[in-house]
Amino acid sequence: MSQVSQRLDSLDYLRGVAAFYVVAHHLSEFQYASDLHIDLPFRKLLVLGFLGVDIFFVLSGFVMAHGYRERLRMPGALLPYARARFARLAPLHFLTTLILLAIVLAMSSRVPIALPRFDHTWLGWNILNLQGIIPNQSNWNYPSWSISFEMVAYILFPAALVLLRKHPGVVFALGMATTTIFYVWIRRYHPTDFDLTTYGVGALVRSVGLFMAGAALRELWDVPVTRKLASGWGIYALLFIWLVGAILTGLPKAWMTWIAPIGLLWAQGSGWLKRLPFAPVLKWLGDISFSIYLIHALVEYTVGGALTAWNGGTAPHFAGAPAIGIFAGCIALILLLGTLSFRYIERPAQNLINGRNRRQPVTAASL
Repeated sequence: MSQVSQRLDSLDYLRGVAAFYVVAHHLSEFQYASDLHIDLPFRKLLVLGFLGVDIFFVLSGFVMAHGYRERLRMPGALLPYARARFARLAPLHFLTTLILLAIVLAMSSRVPIALPRFDHTWLGWNILNLQGIIPNQSNWNYPSWSISFEMVAYILFPAALVLLRKHPGVVFALGMATTTIFYVWIRRYHPTDFDLTTYGVGALVRSVGLFMAGAALRELWDVPVTRKLASGWGIYALLFIWLVGAILTGLPKAWMTWIAPIGLLWAQGSGWLKRLPFAPVLKWLGDISFSIYLIHALVEYTVGGALTAWNGGTAPHFAGAPAIGIFAGCIALILLLGTLSFRYIERPAQNLINGRNRRQPVTAASL
């Protein structure tokens, strides 16, 4: 059997790491959800949360290529593919959007909610999963911008397979180059407006570029030398590209996106994550990653609003032990809700729409 197992277990572990880091990054800031501020002593360790989303896109492309590159050759394969992709994204996205609407309605009478994203005129765009595509920050559930572009990547993927099969190296180079150039442009000319990478054309370049780079890596994986390089010199070569680019441009964060393919190759090539003593925890996080990704902002909104109401309508500031307590409590609640969501909502909905009673053999990294 190929080192790329049908379940891609090593990538499940990596997705667990990425998902937890994104959630922790957002919780460490809280301003996405409210004016609540928690001053964590370890906040600087969480400033690169965007890398988790970049890893999700690369993982998703890799997994889609692994699971569908042969199946999409078969007559009539597009409809089951579209149904499976809809089942992956839509049910939980619709549900969390409606729950967030209820939270906003419940809180608006007690806590001023001034964020533009809660303008009711954008609700329809969110229901249709177009909240990230239109050139405005209109996503109510703010992490869901990536779900819009995951959908775009799914639509483009069948057509892109022709080029992926013939020229995977070119596709990988183009995907990483366009994403990196865009990041360099943002860091140099809009250093305080990184949100440009989360909606509109900027997010399209970032998400589709990384998705296609991941899909190209799966095609390249069939070349024996790629698997050898993945646990050795190939990793050093990609690290060298990242280092040289960071030095030449003076913008190391703009080149951090290369950590996504490096992490994928390292995890899949060496399988080191599976050998960690807490590997079962990472596997669990990988399973519930989509649920905690879409649920964690709802917890932020609710906790931030409740604490603001408790403080008489003014957003409080917490530091030291109280800040750590709020952070840890939110993490625990998100993990609990994510587990329940995965077991009783996300997976049953996928099985219902796909017309089956068993788990998918291939897990899509759809974050």
